[in-house]
Amino acid sequence: MPCTWPFQALADESRFRVVRLLASIGSPLSAGQLSAALRCEPNHISRHLQVLESAGLTRVERVGRFHFVSLRPDGANEVLAAAVLRMPDDAGALAGDLARLLDAPRSGPAPLDYSAEGSSAGPSAAGGSMGL
Repeated sequence: MPCTWPFQALADESRFRVVRLLASIGSPLSAGQLSAALRCEPNHISRHLQVLESAGLTRVERVGRFHFVSLRPDGANEVLAAAVLRMPDDAGALAGDLARLLDAPRSGPAPLDYSAEGSSAGPSAAGGSMGL
């Protein structure tokens, strides 16, 4: 897969929404949760996640057949994610995505809990923020 620049990756509305959702939640989400929240077919969300990972914006932790997605915790990406989160949401897309995320059934193992250094510290006992 060719390298994609972060701004190229964010030019697509679905990928922009993935980054905005991950930035607002602040914890890893499964690919299935992202698919449900964005009302996007699993094969489409998979492609979007590949592009975001190639651009260096996200990382994907594979646990069995589940994929947990989180923002990469480095300075440039954190600034970019914060900027994305501060952008106006006049159409209410983020609110709708969050509502669908909270309504989506949760399946599979709990998302992984990442330490401040960015390493995997094992499964999270609480299952991430907001009870997901």
